[in-house]
Amino acid sequence: MPERGNMKIPINQLIKKAGFTGFDLLEGRKEMLVEFAELIIKECADTADMAHEAGCPYPGDYIVEAMGFGEECGAAEWRCK
Repeated sequence: MPERGNMKIPINQLIKKAGFTGFDLLEGRKEMLVEFAELIIKECADTADMAHEAGCPYPGDYIVEAMGFGEECGAAEWRCK
């Protein structure tokens, strides 16, 4: 399970935070969402490793940019939304 500070954030909690509840989860989509979330996490981890190897001072912003977000306002501002 990923950790944020001292708090563990299970994928199921993130799925609910994204608004997938009730009917969506009961129709077998939960497994697909969990698999999709795991793929995103793996991609982020690989990108964070590349950022570290490149000596990037802000690996979180590097990940945001590598995933194609924050192009209009910048990665740091996008993360604060």
